[in-house]
Amino acid sequence: MVENKKIPKKVQEMYTQLLDVRGREGLYKWAIGQGILRADAVLCPDVEMLDLADSFFALSRSSGDKKLFIIGQILRKSAHKIFRSLEKVNPERPLSTRFLKSVSS
Repeated sequence: MVENKKIPKKVQEMYTQLLDVRGREGLYKWAIGQGILRADAVLCPDVEMLDLADSFFALSRSSGDKKLFIIGQILRKSAHKIFRSLEKVNPERPLSTRFLKSVSS
C-alpha cells in the first residue's frame, strides 16, 4: 500500500468547502476537470488523485469526520474516471496496478 501523505489544513478546508458549496456531484465534476487539466503537467494525475483519496480516508479514520470520508469516496471515483478518460486518449500510456483494466475476449 502507498504511504499516506499528510494533507495540509488549507487543502482539507478547500475540499470541505467545495463539498459544502457544490455538493457531491459538483465536487466530482470539479475533481475530474482538475485531473484532466493536470494531465499536461503530471504523468499520472489519476494515481495522484487516488493517493489524495487514500489520505482523506486515513484522515477521516483518525478524526472521525464523515465529510472527509465522503471527499475520499468522491476523489476515488473521479480518479477512476480520469484513468478511463486518459486511457481512451492514449491507450499506450503506462498503467498502474491500482486500477482495473477490462480485458476484451
